[in-house]
Amino acid sequence: MEFDCIHCGEKKPASEFGVTATCWDCLDKFADAEMNNNANATVYSRARDGNVEAQLKLFVMYYNGDGVEKNIEQAIYWLTKAANQGDVTAQNELGNFYLNGNGVQKDAAQALTWYQKAAEQGYPAAQYNIGAMYYEGDGVAVDYEQAHFWFLKSAVQGDLDAENYLGLIYLNGLGVPEDEEEAFKWFTKAAEQGSPNAQTSLGYMYTDSDSELYDIEKALFWYSKAAEQGFATAMYNLGMMCLHGMGVKEDRERAAFWLSHAAERGFSAAQEALDDLQG
Repeated sequence: MEFDCIHCGEKKPASEFGVTATCWDCLDKFADAEMNNNANATVYSRARDGNVEAQLKLFVMYYNGDGVEKNIEQAIYWLTKAANQGDVTAQNELGNFYLNGNGVQKDAAQALTWYQKAAEQGYPAAQYNIGAMYYEGDGVAVDYEQAHFWFLKSAVQGDLDAENYLGLIYLNGLGVPEDEEEAFKWFTKAAEQGSPNAQTSLGYMYTDSDSELYDIEKALFWYSKAAEQGFATAMYNLGMMCLHGMGVKEDRERAAFWLSHAAERGFSAAQEALDDLQG
């Protein structure tokens, strides 16, 4: 398969292109010109010699327009250089670019490839990202067993999002036997480290009247922790508890406070409840 380079116009095989519509030769020439004409010549020289730290510095510079004209092609060019040398942060970030179609054509298969390169080196953020792809079915078929496998690898290294998702997997029996105790363990780990997602999940577990964990005061405690961080779901839940007097004295004014804040963050159920309250 061949493509036309958008800069030189030459038709070249796919292997001659990086992750953009500009061929490697043109990207190399651009980098050489920048190295010769830029105040950051030392950084360019080190990056061209294969220094990963310098390559990542150039990625950030071009992506943010820091000291150079913002150029997404050059940003991805240097990020790819670092990723090809095995840098896990670059590999994970390149996966993010492909998954979101940021500066490149959206390509879930390529995203997964780069995430796996970093994940296999033990990088927890990449392990979480793979788990999330399989959990959400984002570019791949939903596979809760694979999601559990990767979330667990990430969670044991302390990734808060992975810990929360692992809790959800055990709570709902997704790809594993339902296990409330395991769910509670992982939610608690993340909640105690400040994850608003996990704090909300933990609050939810405490509101389940069929569970041995049922404890409205503790539910209020954790919902409040998450709400104070601006987490809309927790704000909504607090608003509804205030509205119906669950664990607290019924307080329509307080309910309106939390529901309005949740609605401002796009939580549609909160807006509906607020309209009913004020109607």
